[in-house]
Amino acid sequence: MIKKCAVELFEENGVTGTSVNDIVRRAGIAKGTFYLYFNNKDDLINFVFEKFGEEFFEEIIMQNRDNPKITNIAESVLRYFGKNRMFLIELRKNMNAHRGYPYFKKTIAAFSKVILNFLNLDERYPITQLDAYSEVLMGTMFDICYRLIIEESIDSKSEAKLMLEDFMKRFFNCEPIFT
Repeated sequence: MIKKCAVELFEENGVTGTSVNDIVRRAGIAKGTFYLYFNNKDDLINFVFEKFGEEFFEEIIMQNRDNPKITNIAESVLRYFGKNRMFLIELRKNMNAHRGYPYFKKTIAAFSKVILNFLNLDERYPITQLDAYSEVLMGTMFDICYRLIIEESIDSKSEAKLMLEDFMKRFFNCEPIFT
């Protein structure tokens, strides 16, 4: 009940625009009851977005692990964020603010594994900070999705997909097998 009310309010007012008081009022519970389940609002935020992170992992990473082609990943990312706008907003915001929510760290770590499939590592360019590298890629991907889905400053899904594909191909200097 608390999670459901929190998600509704997060969608209506944004995460930062929603207080614990708003959540308990919507849920019809005492504030003390909230604190029986969660230590604070950040604990609730992590709980809520942990579930979105698991879905992200399943729908983007697991579905593309046996066929890791850039076009498939671009399509999966756009489809997922098209139906999970709030998660896109929060991931992008937390990436830019470098927030340390556990759900965020798990999502970055999971995506880092996908990135390993595409890297054309050369011994002259050893990358040791894969999570930082992943954040750069994901930040741009989130920006493209955000501009399409939230701002609507990209005219069409097909244009956004082309942008994602082009960016990833250039980022990874891909071999034809991945495109």
